[in-house]
Amino acid sequence: MRIPLWIGGPAVIALSAVDAVLEIQIRAVRTLARAASSGMGTEVAV
Repeated sequence: MRIPLWIGGPAVIALSAVDAVLEIQIRAVRTLARAASSGMGTEVAV
């Protein structure tokens, strides 16, 4: 069964947009985690 272009085109665009958003979120979480872990090493617990 072939998917019509008028359904498949927007579906591919939506899936690629979701993929891009997830990639941005993954990069942001990695950056925040790296900043938090490097920041924790410099503080001295009292």
